[in-house]
Amino acid sequence: MTYHNVGRTVDDAAGEAYDKVAKLLASAIRRPLDRRSRPYGNPRAVPFTFSEIKPRVHRDGSTPANKKAPPRSEGPHFDFSFSGIKTAVLRYVEAHHLRASIEARRDALSADPGITPKSAAVTKLCDQQTLDLIASFQYAVVGNLQRQTFAAAESLGARSLIVSGGVAANTELRPASRPKLTAAVSPSPFHRSPSPPTTPP
Repeated sequence: MTYHNVGRTVDDAAGEAYDKVAKLLASAIRRPLDRRSRPYGNPRAVPFTFSEIKPRVHRDGSTPANKKAPPRSEGPHFDFSFSGIKTAVLRYVEAHHLRASIEARRDALSADPGITPKSAAVTKLCDQQTLDLIASFQYAVVGNLQRQTFAAAESLGARSLIVSGGVAANTELRPASRPKLTAAVSPSPFHRSPSPPTTPP
């Protein structure tokens, strides 16, 4: 089997952006967004956007190599970049003076070892503005992943598509993407790796 790389991250991957924003906000991203636990924030409260990816150029005119990605293949490319939205979240925090609430959340986590960033209790420590910020961040990231994936599938005439990796299990990406992917390509685009067979004792 052969394959061609038609899209890659030019900086942070989506999962890295999630982890860094979670660390910045002193909260696990997934917990406040879990629909099964409680309603979360407004995903359109903060209008994050993704600008065109422009390659960095050295002073001598050469383009630095991207050590995170495999070599380029010929044909169209559908790259990703998530460092910008990470910076946008930081600027929003600073512009809206959210540092105090973030530090209060850190102090609460330090004071009670039983509470971890992934605990349901952390959601209660997030004010509505923080919940809106988290929801808007995820809405933007998921939307970008969808746009690039659908554009690649359409451009290449893909008849099937497999979504894998850690972010593929995201509670927003899966339900938001399944109807569009099902209509465009494979009837079951989300696949889990089969569990290894168990050996009888």
